Amino acid sequence: MRFVEKYAGAISGSLMTSAIVGGLVLVAGFACGKSASDQPSAVTNNKGLEQKAQDTPVMMGGSGGTVSGTVKFDGTPPAPKKITPDKDQSACAHEIVSDSLLVDADSKGIKWAFVEVVNSGNFADDGKTSYALDQKGCTFLPHILVVPPKAAVELHNSDGVLHNVKSSSMLNSAFNEGIPANSKVSKKFMMPEKIKVSCDVHSWMGAYIIVTKNAGFAVTDEKGNFEIKDVPVGKYKIKVWHEVLGTQEKDIEVKDNEKTDASFQLKEK
Repeated sequence: MRFVEKYAGAISGSLMTSAIVGGLVLVAGFACGKSASDQPSAVTNNKGLEQKAQDTPVMMGGSGGTVSGTVKFDGTPPAPKKITPDKDQSACAHEIVSDSLLVDADSKGIKWAFVEVVNSGNFADDGKTSYALDQKGCTFLPHILVVPPKAAVELHNSDGVLHNVKSSSMLNSAFNEGIPANSKVSKKFMMPEKIKVSCDVHSWMGAYIIVTKNAGFAVTDEKGNFEIKDVPVGKYKIKVWHEVLGTQEKDIEVKDNEKTDASFQLKEK
């Protein structure tokens, strides 16, 4: 998506990028229950001086360029993990495919990897864009939700059973709150973190809320593809994160009106 656009959440099968200030999120757990009544290398700046790549980019003016690539699995793609719910089957699907590690068998592309260009601009809450994480079919939708710091996030329950939402966080306030069927609560996450949300009763449920201040980001699609448009010209670090496969980073240079490839390969540890 364009760098000047707001990002309202990663949606299954679609690729995400965005624009304006941010922060990053951390890790948690969510309890659910049945109703009782988800290297650096040397870079050269525009004065020809060699310097060590670092998180602070060398910005150079111009209208910007596009960073795109693919995040692929290194090795034989694992089969998707299938889960048969053992409770609340009136609300839950009869079979659920886990989103925690989804690898396309043909392309080896990894879905739900989070990619960001460090210090690429500010991702900020405009007070108008809505951010929502739903619980539907005893699954969190989307699996990864990206939000700026201080934005209000609505936690929905579209199921006919009670979900008890529990989060654990090192930088943001933790909470543990029941959400009755077909209702919602609103929460704010002030600090950058990757926050896992999960369900203690419906143990297969899990997702991540990623709070970031970096405007240049994307979430990979089902083929592992991503694209981040309108990144200001300059030298940056780009990082990829996956909940199972970990992180990688590399140095890139974005040139005016050009495409920069930043592909990654991740493997199981």
